[in-house]
Amino acid sequence: MAKLYGIDVFSGEGAGITKKVDYDFAIVKVSGNPQAYAWNYINPKAKEQLDAAYKKTGMVGVYHFTWGKHDPAMEVSLFVNEVKRLGYLGKAILFIDYEAEATRLGRTWIAKFAKQVKDKTGCTPVIYASGSVIQSQSLGKFGYPIWEASYPTSKTINGYNPPSGKVWYKDRLLWQFTEHGRLKGYGGDLDLNVYYGDKKKWISLTKQNAKPKKPVAYPTVNLVIGDKGSQVERLQECLKKDLKIKLAVDGSFGPKTRDAVIAFQKKYKLEPDGKVGPITKGKLKKLFE
Repeated sequence: MAKLYGIDVFSGEGAGITKKVDYDFAIVKVSGNPQAYAWNYINPKAKEQLDAAYKKTGMVGVYHFTWGKHDPAMEVSLFVNEVKRLGYLGKAILFIDYEAEATRLGRTWIAKFAKQVKDKTGCTPVIYASGSVIQSQSLGKFGYPIWEASYPTSKTINGYNPPSGKVWYKDRLLWQFTEHGRLKGYGGDLDLNVYYGDKKKWISLTKQNAKPKKPVAYPTVNLVIGDKGSQVERLQECLKKDLKIKLAVDGSFGPKTRDAVIAFQKKYKLEPDGKVGPITKGKLKKLFE
């Protein structure tokens, strides 16, 4: 099996880190944070780090550190929009860093996060997690490639010399084998990784393997029973998709649409008044934006 070696980096290692050291690939943090910090953090040095790495090897990845919002849609949008802004959608593998507080939300949450990334981009993301979380939450069963973090030693490792140790997930795509790696050209610790594949496979993982799902338009005005028109059609489409019910999309806000609105409000613990006011409208926007 082919093996390549690389680094994953964040802003703290400096904008020029990917110019200073040798690697076959580099994975750059672009967004997100643990809960002690702002959930919507954007790495201000990501562009320089990515551009240098892409020029150097043509093999790059981007990752989002999951903060752990109960509804992952906002984090997914932050990540995807930043990757697009940087110009790396279709050029970088998408990684979801699932650790810290976010892991308390469990396997269903991270699977939902990954699915939303794939739906928005058409690209299959890779899930990063510790070996113990991968095993205890059976993350491999969802069908997404896995990047395993497990460290056989806490000692400094000089160069790309992974020590022998327990394999938590035998089909892992990457293995982060230390957070105390040292490479010539940089004086501090670095995360070092093994990738089990070749450049051709890496590039294939950056490409769209499915068409992004067309987003459902959500209503942008308040609606009540008796209203008619395209905004009601938007509402009906959203209700059908979220509640998985049969509902005529006829642009007429009648009793059946009102009942569906009430069911939607109860599902999300909103006041079940059957009206689409600012709060219900805001929830629809968050779900379908």
